[in-house]
Amino acid sequence: MAPRCPGGRTAAADVAASSSGRGLVVLDKDGVILDFHALWGAVTEARVRLVREALGAHAPDGDELAAWLGVDAAGRPRADGRLVTLPGNTTLAQLTAWLSLRGIPDTLVSRVPGAFHEAFTCLPSSAYRPLPGVAEALAGLRDAGWQLVVATSDTRAHARMSLERAGLGDLLRDVVGGDEVTRPKPAPDLYLEACKRSGVAESCSVAIGDTPGDMRMARAGGAAKALAVTSGFCTAAELAPLADRVFGDLAGAAGHIAAHGLS
Repeated sequence: MAPRCPGGRTAAADVAASSSGRGLVVLDKDGVILDFHALWGAVTEARVRLVREALGAHAPDGDELAAWLGVDAAGRPRADGRLVTLPGNTTLAQLTAWLSLRGIPDTLVSRVPGAFHEAFTCLPSSAYRPLPGVAEALAGLRDAGWQLVVATSDTRAHARMSLERAGLGDLLRDVVGGDEVTRPKPAPDLYLEACKRSGVAESCSVAIGDTPGDMRMARAGGAAKALAVTSGFCTAAELAPLADRVFGDLAGAAGHIAAHGLS
């Protein structure tokens, strides 16, 4: 007999329903749990400095490099920039190609990957800032029996470190990083991997994200419900056509799950 999710949903026969009797909540990290602007603004500032140091006299202007990476003149990530729309490894590959096309010697360009990754090692703790109410919302879902897994375009190692430094690591069951799947969002790979690791059927899961890519990933992954929050980059008008409901933050989405479950 096929396992059933709470609320009477029937899951695929080869995937066990959550042992808690609740289900799975798959969350994006930045913009849902952590303050995207605080973290990635700091990362980009460090990357600009370290890449320019690595390239010396051949380095692009700092403002030009920052804009290319995807931040505006005030140092805030742009919603349409590479920082938001592309996984880090893709951005790095494009960056080295861009620098080579500018005529920068290969011996110098070869230093860029090290500088790009070194940025993570010199960030202040203030860069890893949970959004308001996040810890309480996660604890409430966990204590109610939901499994909580983060699915992020960030690498698994950095995502886990980010959540630990923010004091949230103990609230989450697992993290799936963009470096662990073949296709990035909006493909369903991250979502399907989160369900697989948790032993929970896709139809027993709820997604919470802050971008259209998160919503499309959840839909393609078979989520029972796709909930959007406006605590990241996008407005309610941008998210509403793709989401079942839109909330101001994770606390609102968590309250909806607590009240309605998978229905």
